[in-house]
Amino acid sequence: MSQSYLGIDLHKRRSYVVLMDEGGDVLDERALPNGDMAEYLAERVPRATTDVMEATFNWPFMYDLVSEHVERVLLAHPQKVKLIAEATVKTDKVDAHTLTHLARTGYLPESYAAPKWLRELRRLMRHRQNLIADHTRHKNRIHSVLHSYNLSSPLSDLFGSKGRAFLAELLCDPAGPLTPSACQVIEDSMAAIDFYNERIQGLDQAFSAYARTDPAIDLLRSLPGVGLISAITIRAELGEVERFRNGHQVARWAGLTPKVLISDQMVRHGSITREGSTYLRQAMVSVALRAVRFSPSMRAFYQRLAKRRGSGIARVALARKLVILSYQLLRTGQPYREGDR
Repeated sequence: MSQSYLGIDLHKRRSYVVLMDEGGDVLDERALPNGDMAEYLAERVPRATTDVMEATFNWPFMYDLVSEHVERVLLAHPQKVKLIAEATVKTDKVDAHTLTHLARTGYLPESYAAPKWLRELRRLMRHRQNLIADHTRHKNRIHSVLHSYNLSSPLSDLFGSKGRAFLAELLCDPAGPLTPSACQVIEDSMAAIDFYNERIQGLDQAFSAYARTDPAIDLLRSLPGVGLISAITIRAELGEVERFRNGHQVARWAGLTPKVLISDQMVRHGSITREGSTYLRQAMVSVALRAVRFSPSMRAFYQRLAKRRGSGIARVALARKLVILSYQLLRTGQPYREGDR
């Protein structure tokens, strides 16, 4: 059976589809609501079809749906597609045709399509990060209110049991410096903090249960500075490490490699690219800060580089080293041992 190619220009509610044969002749094209896609695939699209769509914000639902009906689904990298085939006239029809032709001719720049289980893990981990950010904002709001009245906590932890007692005393004092509006902000923020604490603890329990089912988590936790949450973040963001050719490619994907500027015979290295997963990059920098406390070899690496290039560059270099080590552990299935590397 001959191969067909289906390009989908995906949007929030409607999509434009183009079905081509191997020679590039259009067999069918139309705009249709996303809710009608399953019926269209079942009735019009042969099983021996390669589908292609861009990695837009809502690609997962369409990717999973199309995967049930065709042999192969490709995810296109939006920025790289634009560089290859930027059109003067840009319409849904033109975009769908472009994607289909690129897939048919083998020039499609692909993006990684994480499997469903990995997307679920990423969503929960990123949700936890967002909860923590909101949790921190409410803490900062309380500090801001206190500072506006020239007040500060006599305790290092304002949100521990003694710190909360200090806040309760301020709120209950009718002759105190806080106005009713300030009390309202503090009370509401404390309620929000309690809510976020409960949600974050629930997620942490779920992650602990998950860790017992995935051997990769124990491998990652053998690295100095990597705890449960860091290990699950690395696991979720790296995903299937077989897709990387080597550790340097992993570091590039994490945005931890420097930009290289070449002009004539001059080569300059700039700041890191910051491409790829922000969550992974932030996790590796945090791990690097902890690793220097627990690992003599990591500390020596950091101190040697910090002496020559400064602490910021040394911290990023150590984060890059650690993400490469994470990849190697997952590829080999062997835990990290101090002095082996």
